[in-house]
Amino acid sequence: MHDSSLLNRVTASGQRILLQISWSVDIDTFPDPVVFSMDMAVAIQARNAGAPSRFASMFSSTKRLAKTSAIFSLKLTPPLTRSAKDLWRLDTSEKYKTTNVLWPRKSGQRMCRPSKSSWHPVLLSLTPVVGRRRIFLRDTLALWQKKFGHRGQIVLSQEPDEEDAIPVPTLEPPVPLKLVAQTKLVPRSDMSTKAGYLLLLTDAGENTWQKLWFVLRRPHLYIYSHSNELEEVGVISLTGVKIESSVDMVALLGKPHLFTLFTSSNSHVFSAPNEKELHAWISKLDPTRIPNP
Repeated sequence: MHDSSLLNRVTASGQRILLQISWSVDIDTFPDPVVFSMDMAVAIQARNAGAPSRFASMFSSTKRLAKTSAIFSLKLTPPLTRSAKDLWRLDTSEKYKTTNVLWPRKSGQRMCRPSKSSWHPVLLSLTPVVGRRRIFLRDTLALWQKKFGHRGQIVLSQEPDEEDAIPVPTLEPPVPLKLVAQTKLVPRSDMSTKAGYLLLLTDAGENTWQKLWFVLRRPHLYIYSHSNELEEVGVISLTGVKIESSVDMVALLGKPHLFTLFTSSNSHVFSAPNEKELHAWISKLDPTRIPNP
C-alpha cells in the first residue's frame, strides 16, 4: 500500500520514479533486526502498453526486467568494539594550561629543594653528644609508634566472611555473544572482464551438469540463465580465489576442459567448451596463477 500520486499515474517519457526499498531480517544471534535498504528507479506505464520489439530493444540501453537482485556486504562486530572512524582524540586546545606547562624549564636549570635528610647530619654536627642521643631516641620512639597499613582492627580467622566468599559458578550454559550487523549495498559495474557459456557441475553424485551464462565482474562472478542477462540465478564471490585444473579430474568426471574454482566459502567445477576458453577463463579468474607448462 502506498499514498503517492506518482505511482497512480503514467510516468512521463524520459522520467523515472526513485523508490527506496527497506526490509529487515530477524536473526537469533543479533539483538536487533538486520536492516537492508536499496534504491530503485521505476516507470509506470499504461495497461495497454506492450513490450517493445526485439529490434527496438537492440538499440535501447534500457532493459525490461521481470525481477532484479542486489548484493549486500554484511559486517559482524561485537557490541563493545568500535571502528576506526568512531575513535577520536580529546581536544585540549581550549583547556587551561599552567605557566609551568607553557614555559618549559631549560636543560641546564634544576630545581633544588633541601630535604630533611640533608638537614640531619648538619644538625648532629652542631649538637653535643647528649643532644645526639636524645635526637636518636626521639626518632626511634617516633618510628616505633608509627602505624602502617590499615588502621582498623585486624582479626585473624581461617573462616572467610560470607560477603567475601567466592560464588560457586553455575552449570548454566554461557550466554551467546550478541553481534551487531552493518549492511552495505555493493555497487554493480556494467564493465565485464569475461563472459561466456560454461557447464557447471550441479550434482557430483549423479554427474549432472547445467549450461549457464557466466559474466566476470570483479569481485563477483554472475550466473545467468541466458546470454541476454535478464534472469540472474546466482553470484559467486571471488574472495580468496584459487584455480586448479588436472588430468585426473577429467578422467574422474568424464568431461573435457575441466577446472575447479576454490573460494573462501565454497568450490565449483566448470567445463569449458574448448581448450582456448579453458585457459582464457583460468587467466581471467586468477591472474596470479602460473600456467602449467
